[in-house]
Formats: sequence, C-alpha cells, structure tokens
Amino acid sequence: MASGLAGCSSSTESASADTKVPVLCKPLAEGTNTGQVSVTGSVGAPDVKFPLPLKTGASQRKIVKQGTGTAFGGNQLISFDFEGFNARTGEKFQATKFDGTDAISQLIAVPAKGTAGATFCNVFSGARAGATVVALMNAKDSHNSQAIASANIKATDPLLFVLHLRKVNLPRAIGTAVAPQSGFPQVVLAANGEPGLVMQDWSASSAPTEFKKETLIKGAGPVVHENDTVTVHYSGFLWDSSKGQFDSSWKNGSPATFQLSQGSVIPGFISAIAGETVGSQVVAVLPPSVAYGSQGTGSIPANATLIFVIDILGNGK
Repeated sequence: MASGLAGCSSSTESASADTKVPVLCKPLAEGTNTGQVSVTGSVGAPDVKFPLPLKTGASQRKIVKQGTGTAFGGNQLISFDFEGFNARTGEKFQATKFDGTDAISQLIAVPAKGTAGATFCNVFSGARAGATVVALMNAKDSHNSQAIASANIKATDPLLFVLHLRKVNLPRAIGTAVAPQSGFPQVVLAANGEPGLVMQDWSASSAPTEFKKETLIKGAGPVVHENDTVTVHYSGFLWDSSKGQFDSSWKNGSPATFQLSQGSVIPGFISAIAGETVGSQVVAVLPPSVAYGSQGTGSIPANATLIFVIDILGNGK
C-alpha cells in the first residue's frame, strides 16, 4: 500500500523474466507495405523512410527488430517511444525524444469482446521489450476516420507508427507454484489473476502480532531490492471480516509503480517485496506496527492488521 505512488519512467529492458505470458491479442498480420518502410540508426530517434503515398486496406505491422525482454500479450503496462507519420504525405505529426525522458507509459488492454478493427494490443502482441515495430494503420483503426485539421490529417489518411518498446511488465504473477504455509489465508484467483481470500477466522483477536509473509508463486525474474522502482498488482484486505477489502490495483484499473523506499510505502510493504523476484506472488500479513499504526488512514481504522496479496510485475525504471 503506497503512501505516494509515482508514475513510472522508462529504460530499455534487457532480460526476459517470462516464458508463459498469455497471448490475449492476436498479432497484427505483416503486410507488403510495412516491408517498404526503412528504419535505420541505433542511437536516438530512428531515420525512417518510405514511399509516398503508403496505402493499406487492413492495418498491418512488422517487427523490424525483435527484443530480448519480457513478451507482450495483452493487459500489460508498457513503456515505449514512437514516431507518427501521415502515410499519405510523409509528414511527422508526433514523436517522443527516444532518450527515455518522455517515453509513453500506458496500460495496453485487451479490447472488449466484439470490438472491430485493430488496436495497439494487436500491434504489440508477440513483441518483446527492446523490439522495434512498424505499424501501418488504416484511417478507421488509427483515428476513427475523423479528420485532424491541426495535424493536417484527412479523414481517409492512413498513419504510420515506428515504435520502440522500452519496457514490458508482466500482466500477473507468472512462475512456479509454491505450497502454501499453514496459518495464512487461502488465496483464490479469478480468471484474470485477481486474488480473493478465504479465511477460517477473521476475528481481530486472531490477527498475528508480528509481520508474516509467504510466497505462493516464485517468479524467474530478477531480485527486487529496497529502493528499486517496482510495478505490482496488489489487493489489500483488513483482517477484520466486517471490513474486508480496502484497496485493489486490479479494481483501480492499472498496476501501481512506485519506489520501494521509506516514505514512499509503508514499512511492511517493503518487507513483503524486497528480496522477492519479478513474477512472484506474495501474501503478507502486516500488524499495525509496520502498517498505519494507531492513526489509521482513510478507510483503514486505527490499529488495523492488513493482508496484502502482491503480484510483482516488473522492476527498474
């Protein structure tokens, strides 16, 4: 539970922490027109060249260079640089600096069932952190066939995007299952990975007086250290059954990214995550001394014992 959650910044991920990221979005098909796009340069914004006008019927993509980091399959928080061009005129209408200072951080969700057309979930699907992807999007998919006068984009103009995938966080804990310990609440998971709890005794008198944690899934990613920047999904519960869940990044709609440091999160949250590996799921029981103490906060009453189920999705800026 963060006392102040900072937005995530970006750097290129260099090591893969996954082997089982589910592919929830069908990868956009490669086409002959994306093959006509030349992307060169290894430092800073790429040099992009393509014939004019560059047309397309169905939207298409090409992975110009595959990365070696975590794979994208959908419902993941990612960071990327990009250049956007009008494929009819060749005019660049928007871009980041490709130095990490203004990279886009965004949760790329799986479209609702029945959604027509291609989305960026289809564009990135199957790409790994470090990849360079070219996407040629038709007018309907890219700007809903609406003219954008300020960018000199007509209603029928296709758009070309050159994207560098800097960082990919896991969608949920992915790793090796570990047998649960006795004395902890039982964790049950929804289809999307969101946790719930089953407990025998939720009375305040049964709450542990010391910090406890267990690892239910052991991830294969790097070890997280105190003061690292981490991205997690978490659900927080009060031990008292009359109160139940008080916070959830799952229900908030996006994972949380913050520095794992004193003053940024409560002490028990640091103890729960530090030393664990990316991809892990941890259950932690926090007595008031490492939570919010005798003051409480918001919907958390004074002297409350907290339970967190935490999925460690990534670390590093």
